Amino acid sequence: MSLQLTEFVKRPSVGRTGKPVRVRTNFFEVTSFPTQNIHHYDVTIDPAGTPPAVYRKVWKCFEDLDGQGILKGIKTIYDGRKNVFSPKALNLGEEGALAFEVSF
Repeated sequence: MSLQLTEFVKRPSVGRTGKPVRVRTNFFEVTSFPTQNIHHYDVTIDPAGTPPAVYRKVWKCFEDLDGQGILKGIKTIYDGRKNVFSPKALNLGEEGALAFEVSF
């Protein structure tokens, strides 16, 4: 079985209906591929349904407190909802889960 690339259908011209819209994305540019593992953590901030801006403030306060001891200088990436990515494993105990209380 051989694979053949096909040409995409050419668009005849730029459309004239509709209106331009701004699109906001949430991404981080990858400039090189890491040689180590990236650790993913699922985070739940209560109460559910709170706006992402509040979640970000809560996470920022958590980071400012050095993650109450678990971050220890590790820089994480938080997506503003449920996902945290870390270049190093976080010490979350034997169960792999901890609960924290953050005030701001």
